[in-house]
Amino acid sequence: MSTLSANPLSAKLAAGIAPIANRLRFAVGKDPFGHWVAIEEHGLGGGLFRSREDALRYACRECGGRRKAVRLVRRPLLLTL
Repeated sequence: MSTLSANPLSAKLAAGIAPIANRLRFAVGKDPFGHWVAIEEHGLGGGLFRSREDALRYACRECGGRRKAVRLVRRPLLLTL
């Protein structure tokens, strides 16, 4: 038996995460300094990454596995903290 189904609070939290992930969209590209960046379009998340693959993996995971919600961009991206 899964621990997720055994705990009602965990099940409620997981149910609340899915709709949020379905609304997220990310842009992945390089910043002006050459670092790989993933940035959520509303500024809700993002980060600096060692490689393009790491940035794409993060963005896809945050979007609930929806690859169409992640786009590669050519223009420089600036991550503001």
